[in-house]
Amino acid sequence: MGDSFHQYGSGNIGKAEHRGSGNIVAGGGRPTDRRRRRAVGSFDPLIFVNYRGADEAWAARAVWRVWADHVGDHRVFLDNRSIRPGQPFDEELLSAVKASAVLLAVIGRQWYGVQPDGRRLIDDEDDWVRREIVHAIQHDVHVIPVLVDGSQPTARELPDDLRPIDKFQYRRISHGSSDSDLAGMVDYVCHAVERVAEAVDDYR
Repeated sequence: MGDSFHQYGSGNIGKAEHRGSGNIVAGGGRPTDRRRRRAVGSFDPLIFVNYRGADEAWAARAVWRVWADHVGDHRVFLDNRSIRPGQPFDEELLSAVKASAVLLAVIGRQWYGVQPDGRRLIDDEDDWVRREIVHAIQHDVHVIPVLVDGSQPTARELPDDLRPIDKFQYRRISHGSSDSDLAGMVDYVCHAVERVAEAVDDYR
């Protein structure tokens, strides 16, 4: 992330629809009876949405929504929707990261978690935003930063174990604009990760 980031297209936030052969077009969505189809008695994570609650929670929800429309909500992990009641959240989070094909790191201007005393949450090794991304890197999960409303972290601002993401391709989304940002993100991920493209086609 930061100085070495390379933009792969751009657009605006909204819904997207897959229409075969990896092509994503804006608008539409899925029939209601399929939009929230679940696996029977199981959660099968494919896409993990990583975000800081005090940063850009709206963007995390939008990312979750568009992927739920394309692969089913049982395949998209968002902590407050996906962790089962009464389960140890740390085990659920790390297991879901490891099982996923892609971690989408939603990064806005408050992503570092700067506190009133100047301390940054991202500098804490126990910070869950940081732990999830590092766990994904360690287990060869594709990590794709999703930069929100012009945010642009730089390599020199990152803890050492997060600096690999400085080299990772990223996507941008913008609040209150059109559908093309999310459509472009889905299209890009489907072309980059075969397992995701197959899941999208299977869900149609």
